[in-house]
Amino acid sequence: TNESARAVPFRAPKTLFNGRIHTPRRFATQHYPIDRLRRAANATGGRLNDVFLTVCGGALRRYLDELDALPPEPLIANVPVSVRAEEGAGVGNAITFLYSTLGTDIADPVERMRAIKASTQLGKQRLPHVGGLAMDAYTAVLMAPFLSQAILGIGGRGRPASNVVISNVPGPAETRYLDGSRLEEIYPVSLLFNGQALNITAVSYDG
Repeated sequence: TNESARAVPFRAPKTLFNGRIHTPRRFATQHYPIDRLRRAANATGGRLNDVFLTVCGGALRRYLDELDALPPEPLIANVPVSVRAEEGAGVGNAITFLYSTLGTDIADPVERMRAIKASTQLGKQRLPHVGGLAMDAYTAVLMAPFLSQAILGIGGRGRPASNVVISNVPGPAETRYLDGSRLEEIYPVSLLFNGQALNITAVSYDG
């Protein structure tokens, strides 16, 4: 139903990813052939990002279940999305954010994918169809509680706005070189702060 697919700020369950953070950090990497992800998207009628969110949801479900810390409610992801018009000029990013379920309450990956697809579609439908400045204002209002917790250092004390930030960033489609040396892989480094101890970012590169 629409209601079960609806993901909004501060409805996320509290998890071990949403407490206070401390000095130790861990940086982990994975790489996947993008064609394999595209085949999964085509087979299920979803988008590449839906497959990526489904993979993340399955990994988080298994991890939390192994620790006996899986909440009955689905984890909620804060997902940056591009709102740049195809013909838009200029530099920099044009993004806003939507909230999506990660289907961590669903064991079957195909059913999880359907739940995530419905949630992201609903999130996109709720985005206002407005120009740049108005979209900036919408994004500022949407993210104000989330960012104020980070700025004031009070994150991790109450109910989280979301459980995890998950980004999917298009990178170079062709092979890149530096002084004749082939660039093999690209991995991003993203921010952590109180209340948000896990960040997952994907960057595509040359397949």
